[in-house]
Amino acid sequence: MKHSQTKTQRMICSAIATLCLTLGPYATLAAPAAKAKRPQRTQLVGAAPATQTTVDAAAGFAILGGDHFTSVEMSGEIRLGELSLEFMVPIRYRIADRAPVDGSPNRGLRVQDWDEASEWLRFIHRLQIKDDKAGLSGQIGELAGVTIGHGSLVNQYYNTLLPDHFKAGLRVDIDHGRWAVQSLVNDVVAWQVVALRGLVRPLDRLQNRLLRSLTLATTVAVDRQAPSRVRLDADGLRQFDAQQSLVVDHEPLVIYGFDFGFELLRDKSLAVVPYLDINTLATTTRLDGGLHAGVLLDITPLAKTLRMALRYEMRISNGAYRPAWFDTMYEIERYRYQALSIGNAPLTKLAYERARASTSPRVRSHLVSVDMKVLSTMQLIGQYEHVESQPQQDSAVVRLNLPRTRYLEMNLFGAMRPSAPGGEQHWIAAISSRVQLYEPLYAWVDYQRAWHLQTGDDPRYGQFDDWTYGVGIQKKM
Repeated sequence: MKHSQTKTQRMICSAIATLCLTLGPYATLAAPAAKAKRPQRTQLVGAAPATQTTVDAAAGFAILGGDHFTSVEMSGEIRLGELSLEFMVPIRYRIADRAPVDGSPNRGLRVQDWDEASEWLRFIHRLQIKDDKAGLSGQIGELAGVTIGHGSLVNQYYNTLLPDHFKAGLRVDIDHGRWAVQSLVNDVVAWQVVALRGLVRPLDRLQNRLLRSLTLATTVAVDRQAPSRVRLDADGLRQFDAQQSLVVDHEPLVIYGFDFGFELLRDKSLAVVPYLDINTLATTTRLDGGLHAGVLLDITPLAKTLRMALRYEMRISNGAYRPAWFDTMYEIERYRYQALSIGNAPLTKLAYERARASTSPRVRSHLVSVDMKVLSTMQLIGQYEHVESQPQQDSAVVRLNLPRTRYLEMNLFGAMRPSAPGGEQHWIAAISSRVQLYEPLYAWVDYQRAWHLQTGDDPRYGQFDDWTYGVGIQKKM
């Protein structure tokens, strides 16, 4: 059908007006022309019944922050169609307070599990809704590996890296075809990090495939209390509050940006999506920015058996701006960036980037990533960023979800940043495994390389090897 020039002009003007009225989150870069792809959590098992309840009761031992505990845990899952609730109630009783001593009683319930208002939502491990037909996906509770848009602001973000400070986060994705929204709140009780993204496909009614696939989006991400300096007392020692957090000076931090992308090529087994992100960092003292130019390859060589998303992105940052500011390590590094210090005061991420900007005002880096799914039961996510002339800024993330079998279930995760001069290597890891012994009896072992605050004479965050292990029973109804 042919369109007159006047009608085409009206359509373009209408599309521009729609874009100007849009603000919010954006779905991910591997978007088909009619609907942008949203980040999805891995489903380790096949299709579940419409209604199902699973209840677990487990007992064992735990080593957390160097201290020893007995552990009793009630958990389970209730699934009602598109809605699912994973609940967990951990009860840990201290039996030994090992060095470094954190000031907790030698006996009794673990105080750090219940000393903050948000931790009373700990029993809601994960509440999810996912309706593909309606283009709706939402989650409350533990957030793991959340990416907003192309990941130039929020990339593989976790709100669970500090086990002594549970956060019930919120994530909502809506894809309505012509427009899409993504949102993130790190803690619904005492929020600090918020991200919002809006996307439109202004030309999706045109016949030309290239123009029809065009996406325009705008994003804003905020840390309303970004730590700027760790406070020291009169003796030059760090301080901590009643919730066992470092006492810091803070200020609001806002990053906002605009981006566009389009499908250069799409067929049954391959999609090529170039994109460009332009972002600005705003603090109380300065404005800085960055540019991200990338291309995504969405490859499906074996139909539903295998799917891979490969990405390359070049990043140019100016001043104190840092690509993917809210990344995997952010909950730790907002307080102590790469374990660096000035005197006895740890350098926060904001303070480090401001100091770096005076000596290296412009930095270029390169990101490569892979997201591979096999039979919708196994997923491998990996990414590596190399920073030119600053290898201590390099980072890597790996996450592997293995298929759940009748006798074994295992998931692995790891993230690492090399040591900076005068600092120490930052890395985190988690391994979760469960072995079926004799139905309904199972054994489990969980390992986590975690960060805990040592609240002795000189409080500081330190890395510990946390273990929990024991036996449990599971009942499905």
